[in-house]
Amino acid sequence: MTPSDDHMFLVEESTPARTLTMEEISAGMAVTQRFVFTEQAMIDYARFANDLAPIHWDPLFAREYGYEAPIIQGLAVVSRFSRLIGMYLPGSKAVIQSTDFKFRRPTMVGDELTYKVKVAKIVPMVRLVKVRLEASKGEDLHVEGWCQCRIGE
Repeated sequence: MTPSDDHMFLVEESTPARTLTMEEISAGMAVTQRFVFTEQAMIDYARFANDLAPIHWDPLFAREYGYEAPIIQGLAVVSRFSRLIGMYLPGSKAVIQSTDFKFRRPTMVGDELTYKVKVAKIVPMVRLVKVRLEASKGEDLHVEGWCQCRIGE
């Protein structure tokens, strides 16, 4: 993990997980990672989720709906947040309780998204952490949302 400032960390696929205690988590802490959606990633997700909707596979169908090409499955796009939440921030003691996502732009094969998880609120008495979620391609926001986690002892 490479600190870019006091509260921001950039992780890569090979970055080891970290375990943070409730006391080590503070508002403003953030973790980011870049990820390129390949055709293989889309195929792997489709195989796992059995999502064969034509919007993801048929170029003509996608164009009929105003997209230049088939779009990556929305839940495949947000699945990358799971890694950041469970391995880095809040980290390996976090259990997701709820999530909320808004899809702002479609993600296509070849798009490189930058994912960001940022601590917005901490409720120490009940061991809850609320994080803000964003996935962007350059200045274009693709997904935004929230996640509430319970932090184990």
